[in-house]
Order: sequence, then C-alpha cells, then structure tokens
Amino acid sequence: MSSIFNSHQALLMARGQLKSICFGFPYIDTLKVLEKWGPGVLFYGHGSSEDLDDLEQRLELGERYLALFTEFPGNPLLKSPDLERIQNLASKYDFAVVVDDQGPLLS
Repeated sequence: MSSIFNSHQALLMARGQLKSICFGFPYIDTLKVLEKWGPGVLFYGHGSSEDLDDLEQRLELGERYLALFTEFPGNPLLKSPDLERIQNLASKYDFAVVVDDQGPLLS
C-alpha cells in the first residue's frame, strides 16, 4: 500500500493536481488513497473494454488525468485489464500508468 500512496504523491508533485483513474476492482485502500489524498478519482470498478471505451471518449473530449492505477491480475477475481490498450491511451493522452502486481512472476 505504501507504494501506491508514494507513487500517487510523487506524481501529484511532478504533474500537478489532476484526478486519477482507478481501473478495475481494487484493494479497498487503493481507492481510499486516491480519493482522500488527491483532487478526486474516476472509478471504473469492472475494468472492462466498455470502461476503456468510456475513458477514451472522455479523453477525446479533453479531460486530463494524472494517472491510471490498476492491479494485475485483479484481486480477488483475477481479471486482467487490457494493459496494451491502457498504455496506448496513456501515451496518446499523457497520463501515467501504475500497475500493482498481485502475485509472483511465473518462470
């Protein structure tokens, strides 16, 4: 949890007071950190392709965001967000992506 809090604070200091995006069903304290210690959060609890469509539409209309926070895979449902599409949006619309990995890597 410390890594989420510190990443969020560092990004706020570096990029200014912008809302964050919480994408997918998060560990509860992740959402609380983004809500309490920042200017707000856009929450997509399902982390679906429809949620990404909605986000892309908002971005096309000019909304700006600090960062998108997500878990990979999501806990406890083990649903994985479309990281490639998220990174493409982040590159095009200039926001950071913070991925909280939820398990050891398999070799």
